[in-house]
This record gives sequence, structure tokens and C-alpha cells, in this order.
Amino acid sequence: MVSSAHSDRNVHGIRERRRSARLAAPIIGALMIAAIAGGFVRAAQTQPIDMTRDLLGRAVAILRDHKLTIAAKRAELKRMAEANFDFTEMAHATLDGHWSALTPAQRAAFTQLFAGFIEDSYLNQIQSYVGQSITVLRQNMTDGHADVFSTITSPGEDPIDLELRFARAADGWKIYDVAVDEVSITSNYRTQFDHVLRERGFDTLMADLKAKRRQLEASLANNGGN
Repeated sequence: MVSSAHSDRNVHGIRERRRSARLAAPIIGALMIAAIAGGFVRAAQTQPIDMTRDLLGRAVAILRDHKLTIAAKRAELKRMAEANFDFTEMAHATLDGHWSALTPAQRAAFTQLFAGFIEDSYLNQIQSYVGQSITVLRQNMTDGHADVFSTITSPGEDPIDLELRFARAADGWKIYDVAVDEVSITSNYRTQFDHVLRERGFDTLMADLKAKRRQLEASLANNGGN
């Protein structure tokens, strides 16, 4: 039997993770949308830590611009050109062992839907920005991979750890995962998607994601002009 103290610690840990995710969401939203839209300096020699500083600097400047409406902030973040997230790798990591069972067409369809779902999920959080700031701390590089560590600071709150995980591609560095307080996006969705795939199959997962994306798009439309 789980002790009451142990249960209390688990509940506290879950609440802390949810708090971190909530407070980090606007920053990650700006990060993802700007990166998906090409906010990084595009140079094969650019270090991931420099790319991170460049992108986050742009993203936070847009979030802090009180003259822009939420819709205008979204438009600014989307206006930049070329992709810097490796969404194929993110999709692969999220489905894990289920990926090998999919056809090439299914993989492409899931990757496209997953990318749009992630984009909408975090874009929907931009309006909750309340002055969070970021300090980029350091990077660790090993064998074509790099982890860039930062902290997100919110007024009256403890700092939150943010980690961007990069892999070197033919055209430079690309992000394949983002972690908040050591909980990554791919691992979070991997747990959720694994249950659906095992219990109800790929078609149901796709239908669920499409339904959730329609809800997010409706929410974005309703909250777009504030």
C-alpha cells in the first residue's frame, strides 16, 4: 500500500509539473511557432546556444510588445520563413515502437497532423504571457547532438528549467525535443499516444488528434483579436 506521505509527494510533484508547464507555455509557444516559421539564424556553423539566444530574444520581444494584439503577435511569429524543428524525428520519437508498423503515407500524415497540433496547442497559450523572461545558461555537445539549458523566470515564481535538444542535420542544427523541468514534449505525448494505439489503433489516434486540433483552432479564432 502507498503511504499517505508518499501519495502527498506524488500529488505535489504532479502539481509542480503542471505549474511549470503552465508558466512555460507562452515562452514555448513563441519558441515553437517562431522556430517552425524559421526564426533561427540559418547557418550550418551557428552553435545551438547562439541559435537559442537569437530565437528566444525575438520571441520574447514580440510577446512583450504591448502595442500588438494577440492576433498580431501570432502573425509576427508566423511570418518568418523556414522550418527549424525536425518534426519527423519528433513524430518518430513520440510514436516510438509503433512507428515501424506504419506505412510511409501514414508516417507522413501523422507527422503533418502532429506538427499542426503542437503548433496550435502552444500558440493557444501565448495570451497567458505575464512577463516571463529567459536566461540561456550553457550547452552540452556530444556526437552530433546538443542540449541547450535555460531558465524561465516568472514574477513571484521559482525558476523553471527549459532544455532544447538539438541534432545536427545536413542543413544545420534542428530541434527534436523540448523539456520543461526535465519532462519532454515527446515523452509526454508518447505515453498518451501509446495508450490510444494499443487500445484503439492508429485511425482512432488520428481522429482524436484532428478533433482536438479543430477545438484548438476554434479557440484560437475566438481569442484571436484581444
